[in-house]
Amino acid sequence: EALGLKLLQRMIEIDQHDDARFGRDPGPCLGPRRRRRVMTTPLDRFLELAGLGIRAQAVIALRTIRLAEGGPAALREAQRMVTEKVVATVEAEMAAARALLGGASFDDAASEALVPVRRCVEDNVRRLSGRLP
Repeated sequence: EALGLKLLQRMIEIDQHDDARFGRDPGPCLGPRRRRRVMTTPLDRFLELAGLGIRAQAVIALRTIRLAEGGPAALREAQRMVTEKVVATVEAEMAAARALLGGASFDDAASEALVPVRRCVEDNVRRLSGRLP
């Protein structure tokens, strides 16, 4: 268990280093919107989605640990998890609708829909890992 947690923390450190290196500064999950580069090629899409999947697995692992500890913190985490999912879903739907109404392709609309989801996942990895932004 300790080795898994250390590996997960190392993955987070590498990701945060990449965030700083590439000038990414994700805002709070429920905070203001920000533009993100639209994925352009199939390889871009694959790499973005693979990275998002890895970060989402990190959030699941970290949340599982927090929920398993029980107590009031676990209850707050469970409530926050549900609230964030609802907010991220609505924001994703609105981003896709805005893109489509603006004449964007389905691929571009899908990329725009992932922006709030990605922001929420990145913020949760940072918060749950105990690292300050």
